[in-house]
Amino acid sequence: MKVNPDIVIEHASWMRGVQTCVADSYGSQLMRCPVHLSIGQELLWAVIKQYKEFQLKVFSSHRGHLPYLSLDGDLRRYIAELHLHPDGVSNGKLGSMHIKSPMFGHVTSVPIVGSSIPLAVGASYASKNSGSSWISIAHFGDGACEEGILHESLNIASVKALPTLFLCENNGYSCTTSLEKRQPSRRMARFAEAACIKSCTSSTGSLESLIDDVSEAFHYVRVSGKPYFLEVECYRLYEHCGPSIDKDLGDRTSEEYLEFLSRDFVRANLNSGAFKMGYDQCNSLVSEYSAKNTMRLQSSFR
Repeated sequence: MKVNPDIVIEHASWMRGVQTCVADSYGSQLMRCPVHLSIGQELLWAVIKQYKEFQLKVFSSHRGHLPYLSLDGDLRRYIAELHLHPDGVSNGKLGSMHIKSPMFGHVTSVPIVGSSIPLAVGASYASKNSGSSWISIAHFGDGACEEGILHESLNIASVKALPTLFLCENNGYSCTTSLEKRQPSRRMARFAEAACIKSCTSSTGSLESLIDDVSEAFHYVRVSGKPYFLEVECYRLYEHCGPSIDKDLGDRTSEEYLEFLSRDFVRANLNSGAFKMGYDQCNSLVSEYSAKNTMRLQSSFR
């Protein structure tokens, strides 16, 4: 299928606007849960959105905002969930780290590092044995590559030839600890190679290459019925958990942050109209649910 780069940039800009609004609004403390934003990493999920017709089953990490915005995109249910309000996508029971929309293919988000991976492999096993055509996506970061469950899952997916897309967003950090302090190589795809799984290392620095690499990954899994490991190098501009820009926490330096900011594809190619739309839509709903939460808090003390 042909992916239109302008549509990808438009949606990435919209998601950037939504996430920026969440960050700007979080200080009111009326969103009653931690938030793990992905500001800086939108481009990948804007591309994946173009493949919704492939019957995707996404099992995401705790950083699940972009999978939700990409596959579902209902802002009212999203903002309500962050406020733990009954109007939320999970009736206000799960919040940010468990954000999900199973009806639209975002099966779950799991905050325990690496725990989304075996769920996706299990789903692909069910898909293969039932003759279904969905594609299971195990979404995780470079930090999860240090968990034994990844290697066990790669092994069983390879041995059983399971149609799983292992999607690793390599942003170079586990919380505030750099990759160089944790692993001897920056390439996460080397783990797939050890399990004899076809792999590719891509980047959010080039939209054209990213579109091609995502397309190859989906078509390989769909046609061959075998696993594929797609590593996407990216950069998280905000802190690990919370609403602040991360310029100098932990191993980061201001110089590194500014270097990656200058290479931020979404910022350089921002669709300002889409960004403003996302920000304004989100801001209106934040105001609404902040007011509702204030009323709920006040009534609880009466």
